[in-house]
Amino acid sequence: KKDETDKEDMAMGLIKRNIHMDGCRHENKTISLDQDYNIPDMKPDAKMIIREQGDIVNLECRSMGEKFGIKGEMSFQILYTAEENGQLACLRGSIPFEETLAVKMGERDEDYEVQVRVEKLNVRLINSRKTNITAILGIDLVDQKVCDNMICVGVEPEEGLQIKTREVEVSALEAARKDTYRVREQWRLPGTRDSIGEILYWDIRLAELDYRSLEDEIQLNGQAKVFVVYASEGEDPVPNIYENTLVIEGKLPCSGAKPEMASRITSAIVSKDIGVEQDEDGENRMLEAELVLGFNLRIYSKERMNLVTDLYSTAMECKPVVEHAGFKTLVTDNKCLERVQGEIGIPGKKPLQIWDVCGTLRIDNKELKEGNLEVQGVIPVKIVYRRDDSSMPVNMAEGVIPFRYTIEGGELKEGCLMNLQGRIEQISASLAGDEKVLVKAVVGLELIAFWPSTEPMVVDYECVPRDSESMNSQPGMVGYVMQPGDTLWDVAKEYHTTVDQVLEINKMNEEEVVSGDMLLVVPR
Repeated sequence: KKDETDKEDMAMGLIKRNIHMDGCRHENKTISLDQDYNIPDMKPDAKMIIREQGDIVNLECRSMGEKFGIKGEMSFQILYTAEENGQLACLRGSIPFEETLAVKMGERDEDYEVQVRVEKLNVRLINSRKTNITAILGIDLVDQKVCDNMICVGVEPEEGLQIKTREVEVSALEAARKDTYRVREQWRLPGTRDSIGEILYWDIRLAELDYRSLEDEIQLNGQAKVFVVYASEGEDPVPNIYENTLVIEGKLPCSGAKPEMASRITSAIVSKDIGVEQDEDGENRMLEAELVLGFNLRIYSKERMNLVTDLYSTAMECKPVVEHAGFKTLVTDNKCLERVQGEIGIPGKKPLQIWDVCGTLRIDNKELKEGNLEVQGVIPVKIVYRRDDSSMPVNMAEGVIPFRYTIEGGELKEGCLMNLQGRIEQISASLAGDEKVLVKAVVGLELIAFWPSTEPMVVDYECVPRDSESMNSQPGMVGYVMQPGDTLWDVAKEYHTTVDQVLEINKMNEEEVVSGDMLLVVPR
């Protein structure tokens, strides 16, 4: 792409550069799911929902002219306590969805980026044998079409030809590609842990993830948290947990990327899986985790260039063709971290051990203030813990932690094209008394913003010989009174002379010319 961007077109005497730019449209939609789900006969009656999670699988997307079709499934896992003895049990299944949205996107698959995520999932018990599952799915549609803009940056020298330029700052798309990154790890259970009889619930959650542009590649550094609840082997199974971390460390090829360039990189979990393997003694003591991440890479350069906005000739009659060209200028590319904390109440018996804490980031409001972006939202938190209660040894608590942060943008204003991403980078919980848990989290926010603008630009011109009769009828010198809005360029162009000659005859500097001044002009 870099070679294509630097290519100059010399046709028609104009010097042009091919600048790549991407689309500006970004659509956000939501769809709702609501379904009752019966607990299979072989599963115990349910008393309380402990933890639930949903993931989008088998996603299919298709652009259909003025409409956009989305089809897939939300797979779910539900961990619950049994009504009879308070032991843990699991429920797994999927809910299909299909939606047609009234929005026009690109004609080809590569013209758009689609991300579907579970924004909110709620599971409630209708009775001990039936659950009601409701979910809100968030859909992000981003126009990914790459446009080639031929920018006129100069004109081949020609006798008497005068050109007018305007310096503009352009953010060009230097690289655009999609890629995946796979990480797999295997662990052996510690000798003090029971062997695995059945996995009741598992999750792999993306935590810290940092990107860095290098020469023709992107450096990835981060981690994902692995959490497993399992029942031990034997006639009287005991619930156990296992936690570990998948290290994300690698590079993605990205031709055209450079360390100084800005980036808009989105990531999503494509697939994840947990498996149980036997060790050399034939016991189920090996856990294997696999995570596949999908990345959409967009790399931008920042350059100042002179745009040819007008031209004329002192020797010929020139007619320029002027059109308006669209540009995007990078305003800010800011990555920041914010530490937040709050307390979650836990009524009843004091927890003996916190098994797991998880949270999602929900941005409720974005407001521009003095060139910066103020972000407000909450972190819905869910905690699973063990307590000294034989009738229900495992319980859960939930709550929300508010947060507010100001992202420094410098010159952000209404009309900027902003892309804001956020995630929970770290989250932990500790006991803070008999009925409270202190939750600490690190929120990661990434903001990239562009300012869209249009500028007049010469795209073609034609020069023909001047009419000799009109040239001969011109006076040898004229007096011209500068009007509001006039420029010396306009005056020189009107009389087929040059700005330098007008200034020389009047013995003035360009900065001294104001409206109402009388100028002497010698037409050519």
